[in-house]
Amino acid sequence: MTRESGDGRKRSRQADQAVSPNSGSPRKAGGLKEVAARAGTSIPTASRVLNGLGDEYRISRRTQELVRNAAKELSFSPNLLAKSLRLGSTRTIGLVLPDVGNPFFAAIARAVSIEAHARGYSVVLCDSGDDTGREVELLEVIMNRRPDGLVVVPVGQKCSHLQRFESSDTPLVLVDRSFAELRLPSITSDNRQGARDAVDHLIECGHSNVACLRGLAGTTPNELRVQGYREALEAHGIAFDERLVCGDGFGKEAGRRAARALLDSGVRFTAVFALSNLIGIAALELLLEAGRRVPEDVSLLSFDEQPYSSVLAVPMSTVRQDPAEMGRLAVAMVCDRIGKPGAAMPASVVVPTALVTRRSVAVHP
Repeated sequence: MTRESGDGRKRSRQADQAVSPNSGSPRKAGGLKEVAARAGTSIPTASRVLNGLGDEYRISRRTQELVRNAAKELSFSPNLLAKSLRLGSTRTIGLVLPDVGNPFFAAIARAVSIEAHARGYSVVLCDSGDDTGREVELLEVIMNRRPDGLVVVPVGQKCSHLQRFESSDTPLVLVDRSFAELRLPSITSDNRQGARDAVDHLIECGHSNVACLRGLAGTTPNELRVQGYREALEAHGIAFDERLVCGDGFGKEAGRRAARALLDSGVRFTAVFALSNLIGIAALELLLEAGRRVPEDVSLLSFDEQPYSSVLAVPMSTVRQDPAEMGRLAVAMVCDRIGKPGAAMPASVVVPTALVTRRSVAVHP
């Protein structure tokens, strides 16, 4: 063991001091007592806010803002590692998505981040790239960081790696994609009814040859949307034609492959129902490249409303989901179970969808 010289100790003390932006002179960072005084609150109130417990103790959002601003002005930074070891909490929530580049998943991530921050949590975000193996690895990485909870948008084809969370003290909520065989809560859209509403609309506009560009096989959104597609055909007395169903993924490249396969098949169709926003954009591009006008020659409707849907060259009719509400509900559901081992599993939630009609769908003569 070595001893630090007097000069070394002096330099160390100087390094620990903060420099005032106004005077340029060294200033020691304020403590919790100073933060409370500046914010005009008690020390326990300031402590609860800075520990992310403001909402739990029903501290007003205005007071919480005053405390956080005071802490920032005084350069007060609690020792988060020591606090996490003492309290058994890291104040973090892990989030795993299959494709952060997809606007739908990006909207979920934003909602999770906003709601988590409002509750005093940070978010660790990971992108699985629609690869289950990668998803397994990322969950291990996040768990090594001891998160207080997890929000997972799974690839959705396999679930064995998620079974351990059925009895884990770390609460996990699935979003968008779920598994009937797992005893885990989920937040999903009403995929079946949304698809049925979309195809009903196309048929009511005179289209009896409606193609379906599907997403990733085996995932609940894909299976339920295809089910809704078939139910709408059956309700209108239209026979299901498997030649009109193509696709193997929710991404744009998968959408281009599906649209190309449909065009190359030679089967007649007057409308296309795309099972994701990216598939819809790919189909629109490929149809126009092939000389098929939308909606004059082919009507087009996609699942997922996006900010750009209304400003495309051909404004897109869509099935609107609510990713912001899904992300918000997921964080709320996780936070309600943090620190409550053995608590009953909450009920899963199905969020309604809405049909939005625009110029990409026209009445077929």
